[in-house]
Amino acid sequence: MTSRAKIVAIGVVAGVLSVIALVVTGYYGRKSTGVTAVQIPPETIRYLEQLAHKLGDLTFSRKEGSGKNRSNKEDDEQADAGGFRRMATDNFLVYYNAPDKSRAGDILDYAEESKERMREVFDHFPEARNKNGRKLPIYLASSDDEYDKMTGIGNRSVACVKSDVYDDAFISTMYVSPAIFRGSDEFPRQAIVHEVAHYTHFDIVDFKNTKNLVVWFTEGLASFTAKEEYRMHELGEAYRAGRVIPLTELSAYSNAEAYSSANLRLFYSEGHSVLKMVEDRYGLKAVTSLVATSSRDADIDTATRRVLNVTLNQFNALWLNYLSSAYSVGSFMEKPGAVCGVGVEAARKAQGETRSNPGVSVVGREMRTGRFC
Repeated sequence: MTSRAKIVAIGVVAGVLSVIALVVTGYYGRKSTGVTAVQIPPETIRYLEQLAHKLGDLTFSRKEGSGKNRSNKEDDEQADAGGFRRMATDNFLVYYNAPDKSRAGDILDYAEESKERMREVFDHFPEARNKNGRKLPIYLASSDDEYDKMTGIGNRSVACVKSDVYDDAFISTMYVSPAIFRGSDEFPRQAIVHEVAHYTHFDIVDFKNTKNLVVWFTEGLASFTAKEEYRMHELGEAYRAGRVIPLTELSAYSNAEAYSSANLRLFYSEGHSVLKMVEDRYGLKAVTSLVATSSRDADIDTATRRVLNVTLNQFNALWLNYLSSAYSVGSFMEKPGAVCGVGVEAARKAQGETRSNPGVSVVGREMRTGRFC
């Protein structure tokens, strides 16, 4: 590693560890939506400090592989001091424990194979060769307890991307729970693509000029990109029960409010359906334009005006009509969601939520400071 790379790697470590210490609200250190205190367990801090040295090794690995299939992955069988092995493709590095080698390979396949979808939706993919050789580090936990030590969020999440801004660069690391392999056959791929979508999205955000990115849009975009169609079935249940929340109201939630809300599942499913509507009505290029515009200097209301020539209120009306058609009598087939959650009453007690609707569960992915799930 060159001296410059070492300096940057140290900065990466400092940036990641600063996520633990920062007391902020929002995706990238903005304070425009308020400030909240985040309690990080001491054991989580100690665990990440033990892992910190790995980030320098992972982040600036310059080895190249085709990333096309399992046989072309680089596999380092030598365990490091922490017991992790590593496997690499062109753009991703996964750290795993020996028994999880097959799953680690699957994760790399899912991540590399998502490039085409990222380019379809974002017209972009963060190639390592264009990021000073930096590959996205992915830690595959061997147990739920290990995942909790890595992230501090336990069974409330199955995968997340922890990120921070360092010298105008968005430095990210992905963490994956073994829980992603307990759902449907398609869920592991969807979970990884969802997180790669966050990584790709925030690689194009202009952090200095963009307005606050609302949660229903960011999470809906990741879900839409990952083709998590079960979200549409979940939304059908909420729509039939009269629990759908207008986009204008969802947009008023701060990031902290959204991710602690017992209605969090709706932020994902409603956002997914909104972008599906945009694709059906205007075409996929309109989704790409919304992403690009909101990533530069516009909030979502301004972005809809510029791209679709409608206000957020008009956009909301179009969406409600879309739902009415999509979930008319006889059109909805019940399909259980593929994520785990906790009941609304438990969420209220744990999070102090007062704006929730009965019967909505908290989704199995969520974000805290500097974390996208």
